[in-house]
Amino acid sequence: MASSAASPPATHATRRVPERAVRAKDGAAEAESGTATLDPRLPILSLSSLRDLALLCGRNSSGTRAVLRADLEAALDEAPVLAAPRAATSQRILSIDMGVRNLAYCLLQVEGKAARSDSHRHVPQLLAWERLSLIGSGKGATREDTASAKPPASAFSPPAMAAVAARLIRDRLLPLAPTHVLIERQRFRSGGGAAVLEWTVRVNSLEAMLHGILAYRQLDANKNSKNSNSTFQTIQAVSPRRVSQFLLRGGLSGSKEEQPVSLPAKVTKEKDIKDVKEAFVAGILRASGPRQLLTYNENINDIVDAYLLRWDAKQSKSRRKTKTKETEEDGADGTDRPPLAKPVFTKIDDMADCVAQGLAWLEWEDNKKLLRARGAEHLLETKHIAG
Repeated sequence: MASSAASPPATHATRRVPERAVRAKDGAAEAESGTATLDPRLPILSLSSLRDLALLCGRNSSGTRAVLRADLEAALDEAPVLAAPRAATSQRILSIDMGVRNLAYCLLQVEGKAARSDSHRHVPQLLAWERLSLIGSGKGATREDTASAKPPASAFSPPAMAAVAARLIRDRLLPLAPTHVLIERQRFRSGGGAAVLEWTVRVNSLEAMLHGILAYRQLDANKNSKNSNSTFQTIQAVSPRRVSQFLLRGGLSGSKEEQPVSLPAKVTKEKDIKDVKEAFVAGILRASGPRQLLTYNENINDIVDAYLLRWDAKQSKSRRKTKTKETEEDGADGTDRPPLAKPVFTKIDDMADCVAQGLAWLEWEDNKKLLRARGAEHLLETKHIAG
């Protein structure tokens, strides 16, 4: 006699759910096994290799294998943004680190044609470099020595901020004739908090206005290409988190054989990341020879000297643990330097951020070019990424 405690037969619903799960799993396995059509440049790779590849290309490096593969496949299909219409055309990359009281930008020039081939690592040239306060003066953009008086709330109203953004683009940015514009992508919250800070809203508003004005100019130039003198080829938002990850893992250090600037093994605090970026930029400004990653135009010698002077002063104060007059006037190497009339920087993290952002983006574009031409395995073997 059958036991009354026997399990009841499975219902239709309880049978169908696991069957659907099995079919989905089998479909994913089929795609990963190669029976589905795969781009030969992107073979089956481990999750860690896909993450490294995404990091090298400036893409999203978190998620499942399927998510990472889909994003990298999209990168393969994208048209190269550094392709010049004429072989000798140089590219001028404007990199902007967002801020209202502390906006920094730099202009990097990359020569045309073979300057960025696989066999030759072209060294970008820094043509312009500046940090601005966009409020506190009736003229809009001012230099760092602007008075630090607290502006009224009306200075951050949409009409006032729109006027500031328009003047910044007209008076400062357009005269640089950039071909590519990179704007730091602002986060909405700080420290993972639930609240959105008022200052964050202000910077985000300015960021959106810059994108809007530049996008309008680009659309207008495309519509009236014969009568337009616009040089824009692309306007992109850049994640500062991806730039930091790329830098900290050695992505800007060249190949596995070239390490122009040593970096700490592990950095997680935001302040320490800023220090690493400042140190990295100081190092590449002083580097020479085959390990050089950046050159600069003699017209900005004073800016470069002021940056290095401030970095040396910070290093001196860090070692001595006290702030003295000598650390502001002497370099960390013990070399006496005459005091600079102008500019004198009290804050250089924003200036380091815009340079690191521009260099990282150029490297990402080079890596994507190499991925399209030679494939993922060649890129992973060639470019340096720390474990």
